[in-house]
Amino acid sequence: MRRSRRLATVTPQPWLESALTRSTILRVWVGLLFLGVAGWLVIGVRSGVTVDWTEGMIAPRALYAPTDFSFSHQAQTVTVQRDELIVAKGQRVTASHVAALRVLADQAHQPLRAADAWGLGFLTVLISVAGFLVLRFADPRMGSDARALGLLGLLILVTLGAAHTLLRAAWPIWGLPMAGMSMALTLLLNPTAAIVATVVTGLLVGLMAGQQLAVALGLMFGGVAGIVAVRGARKREHLLAAGAWSGAVQALAILAVLIAEHMAWREAFWTAALGGACSGAIAFVLTIALLPVLEKLFGFMTNITLLELSDLNHPLLKELSLKAPGTYHHSLIVATLAEAGCEAIGANGLLARVGCYFHDIGKMPKADYFVENQPIGHSRHDALSPSMSSLIILNHVKEGIELAQAHHLNPAIIDFIPGHHGTGLIYYFYRRAIEQVEDESLLKEESFRYPGPRPRTRETAVAMLADSSEAACRALPDHSAAKLTGVVRRMINNKFIDGQLNDCELTLRDLERIAEAFVRVLTGMYHSRVPYPLPPGEDIEDEELHAGADPQSAGGAGARRPPPTGG
Repeated sequence: MRRSRRLATVTPQPWLESALTRSTILRVWVGLLFLGVAGWLVIGVRSGVTVDWTEGMIAPRALYAPTDFSFSHQAQTVTVQRDELIVAKGQRVTASHVAALRVLADQAHQPLRAADAWGLGFLTVLISVAGFLVLRFADPRMGSDARALGLLGLLILVTLGAAHTLLRAAWPIWGLPMAGMSMALTLLLNPTAAIVATVVTGLLVGLMAGQQLAVALGLMFGGVAGIVAVRGARKREHLLAAGAWSGAVQALAILAVLIAEHMAWREAFWTAALGGACSGAIAFVLTIALLPVLEKLFGFMTNITLLELSDLNHPLLKELSLKAPGTYHHSLIVATLAEAGCEAIGANGLLARVGCYFHDIGKMPKADYFVENQPIGHSRHDALSPSMSSLIILNHVKEGIELAQAHHLNPAIIDFIPGHHGTGLIYYFYRRAIEQVEDESLLKEESFRYPGPRPRTRETAVAMLADSSEAACRALPDHSAAKLTGVVRRMINNKFIDGQLNDCELTLRDLERIAEAFVRVLTGMYHSRVPYPLPPGEDIEDEELHAGADPQSAGGAGARRPPPTGG
């Protein structure tokens, strides 16, 4: 009797299934492509002496041997060691000098030995992987962001390509505008990513230029100076100042390197000044020219673009002020609160302010269904069922996203539209629905919740807290500091308990600082006024006189109070 054989089936392990997702495979291929291109750029250059000097001329500068080599002259073999002086500045070039120069020029155009190529390629991989790991540990969110990594890789390869071109054409590598890449990454991403990219690129250019650490250090100093100078830049003239500052620092680094290489002071000074000036000027021009392109390609935003969007004459904001004036005013207040809250925790307050300007644009099509735009004592929801009312309220998120996309707003701004509600519950209409049904189990809470997603950045989370705090405080009959503090803390605590802050990086200390900032702004907004004195010769009723007075203030008739000193 023959036994039937079954084909063994291999069940993939769970870790293998998660590791072999499409996105992971794509990232691996992109990473390998980056390493391949970077390795080709580094290995494909041989730096050397390519100056065409002839016998009898006066040497315009001193020349030192970049490596050990030997050459034949008058039937004798001459050996030269690395860093040995070949010809001094002002010395007449002899036949021996010409023979040495020809050997160096020939070496510059010879292909690398296989061992040298493998060594440079391995060093390129090690430097690149080390830079990625440092970024991953320093900023885990940035290290897993495909857009950010794509932008980093692209700018590093473009800078390496520029260095490759300079070296192949025998132009001074000091003119490389390293600060252009550094400033662009600082504005588009953050200083941490810019520093990592600057160090990685500087080391790779140093390898490319013949394993010269001095070249790497000089370029890195210029790039780091650009990062420091451009942090928080909000105007284009700040970029000009950053370019000048980076050029000056790079010039000092070049000067130090050239003096260490025994170059004459005067020649070293002018070489450093020219290299720093060219590098800073080109870095400024490239940053100005490439920022709009990179913003469109990768979806990032700079403070300069945010300031342009903060103009209240934007078509969407002007339309909002006409169709939904209550919502427009609410958005301005929420923007002020969100900016103060973000600045209290070190987040991007400008991004939060601009995002809050547009967070409720979806209310325009049905503005009169939202309480801030309704006449006092009248509501369109009185004739609707709770489920229909909730659908109208929920729909303003979808319509807001469609409006924002139609006006080509940046994705970072669009995220505020669904993010300021997250997956929160429309509690008012949910309670009304519970009161109208006999069996609460038949009522699904999910149908009264916003579609989300929950806030994924600190800025959108602060916008959510500002939106709910402003709405709750506006409904208070008493706007004393104690009441405002209690309401703000309760609203923040409710969002925390509901899990709306689970996907963003806010700590309990951050929430405390945000609450303090909100209360400070709201207290100033709802400040009290003293009753105005009775103007002479006018008959004003007591009710009119005390209409603007603080109900907590003591005292008699307003005519007996001193006139107010401020508005």
